Amino acid sequence: MKYFSMIIFLVTSSMATAQLMDKIKTRSGGDPAIPTDLFTRYDSHFEASFDAETYLVGNIWSIAFAFNNKYQVNANAPLAYSGKSNKFGLGDAELGFVSIPLLDSAAFLTALGYKLQVSIPTGSFNNNLGIGAFRVAPAIIANFKFSEKFYLLPEFIYFFTSKVLQSVPDLPSNSDQHGLDASIKMVYKPTDNSWIWLTPSLNTFDLADSNTDFELEVLYGVKLLNRVGLTAYIRNNFDNNTFIFQFTNSIFF
Repeated sequence: MKYFSMIIFLVTSSMATAQLMDKIKTRSGGDPAIPTDLFTRYDSHFEASFDAETYLVGNIWSIAFAFNNKYQVNANAPLAYSGKSNKFGLGDAELGFVSIPLLDSAAFLTALGYKLQVSIPTGSFNNNLGIGAFRVAPAIIANFKFSEKFYLLPEFIYFFTSKVLQSVPDLPSNSDQHGLDASIKMVYKPTDNSWIWLTPSLNTFDLADSNTDFELEVLYGVKLLNRVGLTAYIRNNFDNNTFIFQFTNSIFF
């Protein structure tokens, strides 16, 4: 019953948040196909991930406020169910900041900026709902415009993950970790209101471990009625055999 009440609260509060955001003076009218085009938006992501041993399903509510076309803050709150622990609850919340100081829509390098994302250990590590640690991820992102329909966006991320802060019995090792991620997002816009992303990436969350994972993500998005967006993506990690599906509905402000 408490989980049902939590879901009702989150749904009603998200509707109220969307109405509030509509009244706040922030930047609107951006292009959702271009990640460096900052604007105010509300997203609800349904996500399911599967590996050889278990699965995780849930929803992530995300709010992003853009003060102008150069600065944006965001916050994410997930609820999930773990097939491994048979538990339902809050996942790890996130706070983020994006700055795009270099913007020139007429140039080949249309945007250059940086991001900072912080993951907070609000999800239970023992219940397989969180990593049990703080993770700080600064990143550099660029946007190269080849035409009105085709863009390339390289992104380089550094990860710092603290040691597990929650009480975990029989944890083999517990220390700070450092990691890297390098990706190139290829954006193709078949029409003004639809887009396709193809994103290969190499990453490791622990540089002390020699293993590097290769991932490939494919996304399709469409903009409806000028204010609503629908996207779906699949992501496959070819090294640890993890498959993720996500469906997102968005409100643009």
